[in-house]
Amino acid sequence: DEPAPTEVFVPPAPVARPAPQPVCPECDEINHGKLQFRAGYDIPTRYYFRGILQEAKGLINQPWAEVDVDLYQGDGMLDNVTLTGGLWNSLHSQETGKLTKTTGPDPWYEATAHVGLKMGLFDNTELTTLYSTRNSPNGAFSSVQEIQIGLGFDDSDLLGALALNPELLFAIEVASSSFGPNSGTYMELRGEPETTLGDEDGSYPLTLSVPVRIGFSLDKYYQDATGRDPGWGFFDIALKGGVPLGFMPDTVGDWKAHAAVHLTTLPGNTLRDVNWRGNDWDFY
Repeated sequence: DEPAPTEVFVPPAPVARPAPQPVCPECDEINHGKLQFRAGYDIPTRYYFRGILQEAKGLINQPWAEVDVDLYQGDGMLDNVTLTGGLWNSLHSQETGKLTKTTGPDPWYEATAHVGLKMGLFDNTELTTLYSTRNSPNGAFSSVQEIQIGLGFDDSDLLGALALNPELLFAIEVASSSFGPNSGTYMELRGEPETTLGDEDGSYPLTLSVPVRIGFSLDKYYQDATGRDPGWGFFDIALKGGVPLGFMPDTVGDWKAHAAVHLTTLPGNTLRDVNWRGNDWDFY
C-alpha cells in the first residue's frame, strides 16, 4: 500500500476588520478629565489690592495656583457645576509690614486662599460663590475673611469682536477689614475687550486686551478712622499683551506669557490721602 499523502495545513487568509470606533465619536480624542490645573507667576512693579497700595518698591513676586473639579455637565438652564480652590501669594524684597517678633518668613507678605463653586448658566453666564481668607505670614495685617459673589457674562455672540466680557463682583467682609476700622462690603465692575493679531492657529499669535476695573464701597469698605467713606474707590485701565509659548510640548499644558501697563486713578479722597498723600493717579 502507498502511504497516505501528508496533509498540509493552510491558514485562512486574514480578514480585514474595521478599525474600532470611539465610544463617543463627537468627543475630542484627548481625555480632559475631571480636573483642571492653572498656575502663574506675576512680577508687578506695584501691588494694589482693590485700589489700596500695598507696596511700590523693591521686587514683588506673586505666584499662584488654582484647581477646578468638574462636578456636573448638562443641558438647559444649568450647564455645569465646578468646585474650585486656589492659593495666591505676594512676596516682597522690602519685607513689607514685617513685625519684629513675627515667626513667619519675613518677605512673605500675603497668602490668600479661596474655595467655592462656579456654575454655568444659559450657555453664556457664570455665577461664582467663594469663601476667601487673606492672611499675612509675616504678621503685617490681621486675617481678613470674606464671602465673594461674582457674575460674568460672555457677550461675544452679541457684540462679536467688540465683546466686553463684563463681570460684577461683590465681596462681603465677615471677619476683620482690609481697610479702615470696620468690616465692609465692596463692589467691582470689570471688563476686558480683546483682539488677536496674526494667525490665531499659528504658534505665536499676539492677543491685545484692555482690562478695565472700577471699585466701589457699598458699605464702610473705604471708611477711614474718622468715619469718612467716599463710596468711590479706584479706576484702573491697562493695555495687556499676551502670547502662547508655542515651543512648550502639549503634554505639559498651555503656557502663556503676558505683560501690561496700568493707569490707576483714585476718585475717592480717602484712598488718595492714604496711598499718595493727595496725588490723583499712578502709572506703572
